[in-house]
Formats: sequence, structure tokens, C-alpha cells
Amino acid sequence: MEATLGELTQHFLNTVSAHPTAAYGLVFLISFLESLAFFGIVMPGAFLMFGLGVVIANGALGFHPAALAATFGALCGDGLSYWLGRRFKDRLTALWPFSRHPGMLADGRSFFHRHGGKSILLGRFIGPIRPVAPLVAGMLGLAPVRFAAVDLPAALGWSYAYLLPGVVFGTSLTVSKAVSTRITVLALLLVLILWSCAWLLRRLAFILEGRERKGERLLFSCLIGVAVAATVSLAAVIHSIRLHGLPSAFDRGLHHLLQALATPWGDRLFGAVSRLGDDFSYTGLVLAVLLVLLGKRCYRSAGFWLAHGVIAAGSVRVLKWIVHSPRPLDLYQGPANYGFPSGHALMSAALLGFFGVLWARGKEDAWRWLFLGGAVLIALLMGLSRLYLGVHWPSDVLGGLAIGWLLTSLGGLAFLLTAPETIPRRRLAMAMVAGWLLTAMVHGIFAPSPDPAGPARHQQTQTMTADAWSDGGWQTLPGRRTDLGGERRQPILFQWAGSLTELERRFAARGWTPAPGPDARSLMMLLAPSGQAGPLPVLPRLHDGRPELLRMQRDQGEIRWVLRVWPTQVRLEGFAEPLTVGTVEAQSERRVGPWLTLPAPAPTDHRALPMLIDGFAGWAWQQRVVRAEALDQNAADSAQWNGELILAAEFPPPPKPR
Repeated sequence: MEATLGELTQHFLNTVSAHPTAAYGLVFLISFLESLAFFGIVMPGAFLMFGLGVVIANGALGFHPAALAATFGALCGDGLSYWLGRRFKDRLTALWPFSRHPGMLADGRSFFHRHGGKSILLGRFIGPIRPVAPLVAGMLGLAPVRFAAVDLPAALGWSYAYLLPGVVFGTSLTVSKAVSTRITVLALLLVLILWSCAWLLRRLAFILEGRERKGERLLFSCLIGVAVAATVSLAAVIHSIRLHGLPSAFDRGLHHLLQALATPWGDRLFGAVSRLGDDFSYTGLVLAVLLVLLGKRCYRSAGFWLAHGVIAAGSVRVLKWIVHSPRPLDLYQGPANYGFPSGHALMSAALLGFFGVLWARGKEDAWRWLFLGGAVLIALLMGLSRLYLGVHWPSDVLGGLAIGWLLTSLGGLAFLLTAPETIPRRRLAMAMVAGWLLTAMVHGIFAPSPDPAGPARHQQTQTMTADAWSDGGWQTLPGRRTDLGGERRQPILFQWAGSLTELERRFAARGWTPAPGPDARSLMMLLAPSGQAGPLPVLPRLHDGRPELLRMQRDQGEIRWVLRVWPTQVRLEGFAEPLTVGTVEAQSERRVGPWLTLPAPAPTDHRALPMLIDGFAGWAWQQRVVRAEALDQNAADSAQWNGELILAAEFPPPPKPR
């Protein structure tokens, strides 16, 4: 499926490149409709322009031609809107959407009276005013010459300003090879989904809530939006599990990355956060809130709260028993040892989210949004703590959060459809915090956490004899670099047993130098192309979630060779350091957009192995082997590889016993 989506993405970009006239015509049409008075009100022009910027960053369209097409479309849309206002004037108030929303024209007139002709320039960058400003200018009799004088620079600046974020976003995807080009299509789909959801939320909230409780319509809309987003997210997680199983390559990669970032203070912080999310702590939270609601005779709210907690807790246990997926580490006994979904993530999202709805109902000030936002952040922090501690795969946490927020949205919608009760908000919040923290402290004193902390959880190595490694054990290691998205990339061209310091010293003697990392000074070189890749920073790459241990480079004219070395979890007997793997790639400069130059792979992969042979020349022990499954049709990179790689060691492995 992933390879097919990548092929469809590339086919789409190739189609756009092969039909530039139609593509630029589409850019014109989008900006024209976005600027037209009647269509611009409902047209998701900003989102679509962002999506076009992503396509531009991938080289399918030119930045300046697309900006000029967008400018021309905006001028035509503004000009037609101005003519309609000048021709029909106040008769437009009887037409949709102004007949149904008379405040739109009133706001436009007020804005025009305050700013005069400058309202055309200012309104171009303000979403609700943009399609109305030219119409109002025509209705109020602004001279055509003055209108054109202001509208031309406004349209030109708008087209560049609205395309540029998409170009920057698309460029960031190009910078990191850990993300594949299929994200271009996914970004465009996301733009369409966001706009569709925004329109549906307004309509569904109006239908479900009715006209009598307009004050809660925004809360209704948010809950419907959460329900849609949670459903889509959960469907994506389930699809990924069915396609790749648990754990997927993405799960393993992100898991290894977080374990590599572990620190002692992080262990203490996330260990404490995780303690707040166990069953005992949440039982105290539920009981504390329930007692306050019952004491204030808020029986309906108390019933919803108790039912929500029971359903959430039951969902965790039932789903763990059904899915039956293992954790990264064996920690518990019985169904609790299963990973999907994360109970901490699900209960945090469900309980804190519903408590936020309970607390925010009927409250009109900004505090309700701060409270709801805080509930979301705590749930995310709880999920992050489980990932950091290495006790769940990312899919476990994402699934748990999605299910928890889906339960929150459904329960919250049902709760808002009932008659409101007077909730003691301050007392409720104090009881929730006190009950939660107190039970967590008591449980922490009398029941130590089974969650691992410190180096013990992420130093899991496999021991192999040097003899077994050289006799075929090397084939148990991956043949290609796996990026964070699970795609197989460049071939692994060597495996090294020995000290990284010695490896660096030997290659330095062959003309290799330390590769510049992406610091502030080197990143400035991306904006000042030099004609060769050498001065550009070497952008880091992950392998199975692990960062590089060593990067070196060697310049040959306009080509830069980059040596990358990653750690593994295999340790050979008799060697102090774990086995490492690496590759060599050629890079040349690539222009992305009008101002940016990036280092990109150069089509000289057949010379990579000879570069390594030269680097390893004269070493104490090395062996050239061939991997049988070299021709990987599912690999994201198009580089051809015959499967040959080098096994090298700092000193000869011990001889085989006779």
C-alpha cells in the first residue's frame, strides 16, 4: 500500500508537470473564486493555496509563474466583485449570502469607512473581509483608478504570501528524507478534510443543538470536530495495524529514537507523570468528582460522570483482550501486559476530556477553553510519558488517545443535550486535583511502579559470536536503512566491529573529514548556493529511529561523498562496543523553490562501494559478502544495488575451533 501511494504521488506530480497550462489555469481559478464576493465567503482559498505551495516545493510547478497566475486570478475576482458592487449597489443585500447574513456587508462598510481605500490592501489579508472589501468599495463609489492602484499590489503580495507557507512546508518535507514524497498528496487531502469538517461542524451543531441554546453551539462544534478527528485517527491506526501488524516499522523507529533521547531527569519527570495515570490514581479522581456532584445534588451530571468512567475503564480491558498485542517490554501479568490500547492514554483523554466538558458547560469566558486545552495537553503528556518510558508502542498510545477522545466527544454531546445543572466549578476542580494527587501519592508510597526507568530499559542488546557473525549472522541485520516512516532507503554497505574512534581515524587518513551538522551558520549556506554540495550542511538521517553515531564527508568536485554510521543492538563477543552499520552516499546540490539549495542524492551509487573499499584498504580484517535479497522492489530509493557489502573489524575475530 505504501509503495502504491508513493507511485500515485509521483504520478500526480508528473501529471502536473506534463500539463503546466492546465495546472496554472487551476491556480488562476482557485484565486479567482477565492476573491469573488459570493464564492470567496465559502471557498477554502487559504488552504488550497497552501496545498499548491506544497506541490510547488516538489518541483511540479514554478513558484513565480504560479504566483503570477494567482495574482491574475485575484485581480479578476476583485475586479468582478468591484463591478458588481458598483453596478447593483444596495440591491445586493437581497441576494444570498448577504440576505441571510446582513452583518457581513455591515462589517465591510464599517471597515471601509475606517480605512478608506487602504481597506482593499488590508482586507486582502483578512479572511472574512477579503471577498467583501472590493464589493463594498464598488457600492460606496470608490473611483476605479484608485481601486486598481491599491488592488494590484495587494493581489501580488497576497499571492506570494499565501503560497510561501506551503512552499516552506513542502521544502521541509524534502529536507528530511525520513518523510516520503507521498506526504504531498496527504497534505492536500488533509487540507480538503479540514475545510469539509469546518463546514460540517457548523451545520451539524445547528441541527443537533437547536436554536434555543445558541451559547453552547461552539462547544457542540468542537465536540463534533473531536469526534470526526478521533474517528479518522482511529481508523488510520487500525488500518496501519492490519497492514503492518504491531509493532510496525514506524513504531520501532520512534521507540528507538525516544530511547536514544532518554536522560536521568527525563526518567524522573515522565515516571512521575506516568504514575498519575494508573488505575488507582484515576479511581481517586473519579470518586472525588462523584462525591462533590452528589453532595450538590447534581444527579444527572454524576450519572454521566460515573457511566463515562466505567465505559472508559471497560473499553481498555476489553480491547486489550481482543487485540492481544505485546508491549515492547514484559511488565505485567495477564491482559494488563497487552499493549493496545494504552490504558494511561485512553483514560487520560476520556476522563480529563469529559471533566473539561462538565466544567465548561454554560461558562462563556475564555477560561473554559483554557481548561479544555489543559485537559488535552495533560492527555498528550501522559501518552508521551508512556512512549518515553518505552512501555508502549506509538500505535498503542495513538489508538488510546483516539478512543478516549471519541468517548469524550460522544459522551459530551449526549450530556449537552440534557437539561443543564448548576455545577460548583471551583469546588469540583479543587476536589478533582486533590483526589487525583492524593491517591497517586499514596499509591506511589505503598506500591512501587513496575515501569522501567534509567538505562535498564533501553540497553537491550543481542550477543553474537564473531564467528557466527562472519558465517552468516550479519544477514540478520537490515539490508537497507529504514526511515522513521518505515520506508526502506539506502543500502547498508558495511558492518563494523570495533571502536568508532578507530574507524574515524582510519577514514580521516584517507581524506575524509568530519561532516558539518545543521547548525545556524551552516544552515545559512542553504540560502547562499555555492555551486557545489561541499559547503552545505549534512542533514541527519535516522535508521530504525536511531540517530547517527558518526558522519564524515569527502569532496570530489561538485560531488560530496557522505559516510554515515548507526548503532545496532548486536554486540560481538570479544568487542567492547556494539556492532555498527553504515553506508556511503553521493550528494550534489538541488534547487528547491526560488531561494533554497539543498544537498540531494546524486546518481553515482555504483561508485559508493569502491569508495568504501578504498577507505577499508589495509585493515587487519575485512570480508566482502553479498546479500541475496538485494533487489528490493519495495525500497523507496531507486538506487540499484547488487547486494555487496563489507564486513570489517578492528582486529581479526578469534579463529574457528577445530
